[in-house]
Amino acid sequence: MADQPIHPRVDLRPDQVADALGAWLGAAPEIHEVNSLSGGCVDTVLEVVYGAEGERVVLKVSNEPEEKRLGAEFARLQFYRGATRFPVPEPRYCDLSGQVIPHSYYLMERLEGVNLSQARWLSDQGYKDLQGQIGRAVAELHQCHAPWFGPIGEALPATDSPAPEQKDWWRWFHRMAEERVRKAEGERLLADETLRRLRRLLDVFERLFAGAAKPTLVHGDIWATNVIVAPRKNGEVRLSGFVDPSGLFAHPEYELAYLEIWQTVGQPFFDAYREIHPIDEGYPLRRPFYWLNTLVQHVNAFKTDNYLRAATDLIDSLWAALTKKKTAP
Repeated sequence: MADQPIHPRVDLRPDQVADALGAWLGAAPEIHEVNSLSGGCVDTVLEVVYGAEGERVVLKVSNEPEEKRLGAEFARLQFYRGATRFPVPEPRYCDLSGQVIPHSYYLMERLEGVNLSQARWLSDQGYKDLQGQIGRAVAELHQCHAPWFGPIGEALPATDSPAPEQKDWWRWFHRMAEERVRKAEGERLLADETLRRLRRLLDVFERLFAGAAKPTLVHGDIWATNVIVAPRKNGEVRLSGFVDPSGLFAHPEYELAYLEIWQTVGQPFFDAYREIHPIDEGYPLRRPFYWLNTLVQHVNAFKTDNYLRAATDLIDSLWAALTKKKTAP
C-alpha cells in the first residue's frame, strides 16, 4: 500500500492548531505537541497534545477549504458510532468553511496505540490473537444491513424506488468496476492489450456475482495502517479500533477480499469470523475479481509501478484462466 498523501501536505503553525481546537473547545488551548501520524494516503493527519492534562486529539486536515469529502468522512464516523458497536474514533468537530484556518478539517478521538504496521513489538501469538479480535469485530459489523447496496446515503434512501443497480450486488459492483476501468482507459497507464483484456473480464461479472446477497455494512478499507492496536501490560495486544471507514453497504466478501489482498489477516481471522458470520462457498472464485477492482483503483489513484505490475499480472492470470476454460474440450 502507498503511504504518501495524494494531496499536498498541510503545515500548520501552532497558533492555527490552537485555533482549530479552540473552535471545538470554546477557547484556544495551550498546544504542547503536534505529531504527524503515518499512513494517511489522501490528507494530512496530526496528533495534537494540548491542555493542562495533556489531552490528545487527532486533527485531519485538507489543503483546501470547503472540502466536502472531509465532511462526508466526519458524517460516516457519526453513523458508525450511532448505528454499530464497531470501534471507530469518536468524531469531535468539523469545519469546512476555511474561516477558522484556511483549510477544511475535522477532529476525532485519538485511539490508544499505534497502527498495525508500526506494532513491531507484536509477537506471532499476539498477532494471531489480534486477528481473532479483528475477525469478531468485522463479523459483528457485518450484522448491520440496509435495504439497498451503496454508500450510506444511497443505501438508506428516502424513496422506495432505488436505481436498478442498488437492488442487485452484481449490478452495483459492476458499475463500480466499470467506472474504474473507464478511468484506467483514460489514464492509459496500462498497455493497450491489458486494457482490452480488462474490459473483457467485466463481461463475467453477472455470472460470477449474481445471486441473493444482503446489503451489509462494511468498513471497506481495512489494511494495516487503518488498524490501531495497543499493548497490554501482560504482553497481550488489544484492538483499539479502526480508522477511515468507507460507509458502504456491500456484499460482506467485498471486505474479506480487501483484507486478503494486502495480507492484513490470515486463517485466525477467518476462524473467528466464521464463528459469527458465514462465508459463501463461491467466495474463493470471486476473490481475484475483487482484487482486480482494488488494484485498478490503486493504479488510477497512485500511478506507481508496483500497482501497475500487480494489476497487469492479475489481469493476465485471469485472462489465461478464462480463455483456457473457453477452449477446453
